[in-house]
Amino acid sequence: MERIFRHIACTDAPKMLCTKFMFVGGTSHWWESVSGTRTEEQQCNLIWEQFKDEIMAKYFPQALRDFKESKFLQLRQGDMSLTDYKRQFEQLSRYAPHLVDTEVKKIRRFENGLGLEIDMIIMSHRFTSYREMLERAHAISYQRTTFGQYAHQSRESLEKESGVIRT
Repeated sequence: MERIFRHIACTDAPKMLCTKFMFVGGTSHWWESVSGTRTEEQQCNLIWEQFKDEIMAKYFPQALRDFKESKFLQLRQGDMSLTDYKRQFEQLSRYAPHLVDTEVKKIRRFENGLGLEIDMIIMSHRFTSYREMLERAHAISYQRTTFGQYAHQSRESLEKESGVIRT
């Protein structure tokens, strides 16, 4: 919803009206209960950030946000493919936006979790954009995969030709 609000340059009051309108079931009842504890003046002075904070505290508590941020900080490529690592990186980075709020921070954080094979090559470059760094990492990963497959196939061919049987 916030993406829509940014797109239409919506102010606080319409944002809250629209969001409250979207509440259903338990959420609607919860908000009515919370609203009922405020004076009319407090309701009128409620700003979007406070409104969001209340919703987040109810449905996405700080302990869970801290846990997700911790998962992001501990994220390493390990045995994951580069594509899977990128997907998890981008999903978990939402929980720690302050760690990836510039291109340089995002690049460094991504590089820190890369597997050693790619990391050593990537670290020798100074990238100006996250996209540029990803393209290079994918190219390296593809070359390594292709070379690894080629080497494996070549080894099998040589073994067949020389009569070596693998068990």
